[in-house]
Amino acid sequence: MDLIRDRMISKKTLHKEIVGNQEHESFETFQYFEERLSAVLATHLYKSPPTQLLNVNEKRLIFSLLWYVRSPQRARGNLINEADLMDFDSKFKQFTSKLTVKHEGKEITLLEYNILAAFYHVLYHKIKDKSRAGVLKEAFAVPILEGISMLKAIPDMYTACYSMLLSRLNDISKQCYSIEMLRSDGHGNLSMTLTPVLSVYIARKETMMIHGEHRLVYKVPNPFVSSRSKWMKIPREKLESHYTGDKDEMDFFIQIQAFKQMNECLNIFDQKTLNEILSFNLRHLGIFEEYKEDLLVPIHVSQTKVGYWVCDIIGDSLVIRAFRLISQSNTPEGDQLLANYSKLKIDIKRCDTDDLSLLFKVKDDVDLALFNQAGFKDIFRLKDYNLKIDAMQEADYKEFLSYIKQGENAELRVSNVEQEDLTLQDYSLLRLLSLLVSNTIGLIVAHVMKLFYSLASKLKGLTKQNVTLNKEVNTQGVINLSNAELVMRNEIKSVQTSERFQEQVS
Repeated sequence: MDLIRDRMISKKTLHKEIVGNQEHESFETFQYFEERLSAVLATHLYKSPPTQLLNVNEKRLIFSLLWYVRSPQRARGNLINEADLMDFDSKFKQFTSKLTVKHEGKEITLLEYNILAAFYHVLYHKIKDKSRAGVLKEAFAVPILEGISMLKAIPDMYTACYSMLLSRLNDISKQCYSIEMLRSDGHGNLSMTLTPVLSVYIARKETMMIHGEHRLVYKVPNPFVSSRSKWMKIPREKLESHYTGDKDEMDFFIQIQAFKQMNECLNIFDQKTLNEILSFNLRHLGIFEEYKEDLLVPIHVSQTKVGYWVCDIIGDSLVIRAFRLISQSNTPEGDQLLANYSKLKIDIKRCDTDDLSLLFKVKDDVDLALFNQAGFKDIFRLKDYNLKIDAMQEADYKEFLSYIKQGENAELRVSNVEQEDLTLQDYSLLRLLSLLVSNTIGLIVAHVMKLFYSLASKLKGLTKQNVTLNKEVNTQGVINLSNAELVMRNEIKSVQTSERFQEQVS
């Protein structure tokens, strides 16, 4: 009996310790959130009085609206393994912790944007006491209607991050991934969660008869966000008169040799960047042009032309047969360069550059002038850029955001979301215009308020202001904080890891 009683006591003690630790952790998490909220408002508002003007209930409402991206799940019937899913989760957290976007001309992380959007949403839609909400809006001089548009944008922002990450990991010679981002609303509290559902499909290698010889080719995967694995198709109108068959769409392949040539010619980039370059050009397949009886399509890096794919139509399929760097012969720029050297009777070996690393070593003023005359000015500007993938991320991120809902079969499902709060797309044109006008007026008013309150603060007593600002807000009932706690815990772990790393390298 004594033994049983001792076990019961130890169980109760353990339970108390667990509950105590959870409460302590929850307090620390919320405290960290308050610090981040204060920093975000100070950086990104026209006017930033202390966050103590917000009471605890208002802060908890903001806390409850933070979006959280759950660990990735395997699509039904797919063979992606647990180790890959864990690796994706780790890479995604690293990626989003470093990525910054522009908001009103300032750099902002996705977590900070998440907090700012929730703050706006609470001030405009969640405080039932309108006089209290009005006082807070004036105190912080916030613009009108920002809460709706910003909160609505966050799921696409996180989806774009996942899409960018996948485009860098997709290797058509090994494996490719597809993603579907599922949404839920945290049981009606708008504690929204996003769950990435991933699929993997292995590279498909085939043999094809090209110019009388059997060649190995890869089938090209669909580079757009999709809920399932798909292969890319080329609509017949893209090829205009070059295709005379009767299919509406053509299968798309790249010869293995052409894939290797592209990697060798663009040798200044690492494999992840090469994967992203390939994905970008597949998403933005240019106009096919005929040159010396070859069908060429331009290839770009950071909006700069670097070469061409040489394509053939084989039956009802389009095949990338070769890759030519912009400086090589049988390209418009390469042939013009050769002609420039020939006219001046300069050794043509000086213009022989088969990869970007050699091209960027050209320094002689005469050579540079001849290259520029042949149309190489932009590519030499590329040399001055930081060619790491992070330097291209802002342009890539905007590009992913722009097509995230337009990609073939992009299925972003929403379950039980407060659509009246988060959706603008169903409004009439007149309503949208009125909102735009209101928002513009709001921005003007905000600037006027900023000037007005700086003068008024000299005349008003701080005591009176604090009494007004501490009126009780009508709460929204019990708030589920689990998602917000997960968001902030991940952030705390990220900060702690970064601090430990700094200590190790110091």
